[in-house]
Amino acid sequence: MADVFTIVTHLNNPIQAAEEWKKNGLCSMGGPRLAIRARIHPNSFDKETQLFLGLKKGDLILAYVKNNTIAYVGEIIDDKLIPRKKMSRILLYNLNKEVKWWDEPSYFNRYNLPNFFSNQLGKPHKTIYEIDLGKYSFKQFKNIIVTNAISGSGLDELSEDMIKFGFRKYLRKNFDELEKGLRIENYEYPINGGFCDFIGTDKNGREVIIECKGIARPDAVRQLNKYGKNSGFKDPRLILIAYNITNECIAASRKYPSIELFECKLSINKI
Repeated sequence: MADVFTIVTHLNNPIQAAEEWKKNGLCSMGGPRLAIRARIHPNSFDKETQLFLGLKKGDLILAYVKNNTIAYVGEIIDDKLIPRKKMSRILLYNLNKEVKWWDEPSYFNRYNLPNFFSNQLGKPHKTIYEIDLGKYSFKQFKNIIVTNAISGSGLDELSEDMIKFGFRKYLRKNFDELEKGLRIENYEYPINGGFCDFIGTDKNGREVIIECKGIARPDAVRQLNKYGKNSGFKDPRLILIAYNITNECIAASRKYPSIELFECKLSINKI
């Protein structure tokens, strides 16, 4: 008999992870070396990891991102683990199962569902957990999602993350629009425990560190300045690009003359 599970896609980059799950037809969990351990000692894991390893063909997966939102719904295709597919550096999962993701509904608010189910979603400090169906059958639950979940109803609460994700996706193919001669060298580049969005070079060969935000506040310039100090580059350019840069952020940036601010509405304009 099939069961229903919720999996949090990623702690820091949940929307990007959800999109990569959808694109690659999988769901994922796990850090370094877990795939090897899973094959040799499948019972040596914590309960959550064992729960993931036990996902079987036909189980229904709710890809939970954050802020009460389920990004996608899909069904496990095979009991076995599959090899890790090419994903971005920040999403290096080691346990993967193949999923056939539904096209609809997507990015819906958990409160679209009856209280009995919506109250089970969004549990803190839980990566994966099984949904209690109560008096409902598996088939009835699938029908509840199809008839009650409204695509896009969760987007208002995710607007900040969606904007940031959209910038990163756009700039990967249109980096030159930000400034002529800019070139991507790497994206989601690890710097001292964090990940800046892009590392590039300008037309003069100078390193450029770029961070994208939906709404840029003072903490964004402090974060970018820290990336510059810890990057190991000699005098890198620091660029912050956002849909909306607050006045407080602009004021804070004056303490860091090396930081350049770009605001993007319908076009990109340097401030």
